Amino acid sequence: MVTTVTTASITTGSPATSPSPNPIALAAAAARLFRAEIALHDAHQTHVDSWIAAANDRLHEALVDYLAVARCAPGAAT
Repeated sequence: MVTTVTTASITTGSPATSPSPNPIALAAAAARLFRAEIALHDAHQTHVDSWIAAANDRLHEALVDYLAVARCAPGAAT
């Protein structure tokens, strides 16, 4: 019989901090995300599949941009 033992290492100290997101860029990305959510809701009201798909794509892009700004990732939308 083989017994496997795993150990976890615990580090102490202050956690790594990332720079704060630019508040103006974050607000702009949040506004774009909000508008994309409203557009998707409106598209659903029309029952037009192509409009719904386009609005869903726009919402996805807005969410990706918002998360990039919030994380201060390279290539974040401004």
